Amino acid sequence: MTSKTITIREDIYKMLCSKSRSNIDKLKDLRGYVRLRNKEVLLKELYEKRRVPT
Repeated sequence: MTSKTITIREDIYKMLCSKSRSNIDKLKDLRGYVRLRNKEVLLKELYEKRRVPT
């Protein structure tokens, strides 16, 4: 399994580390925080990586 490193804001990190809520609730709260600079390029890369070789 590979791992990736991401950079997040301090307030988001603190929210993820809090123990008072479930992980699902934390992830739901994070929806909308991601801002894509080039959505089309990202989607193209994702589709290429997911494509099954024939």
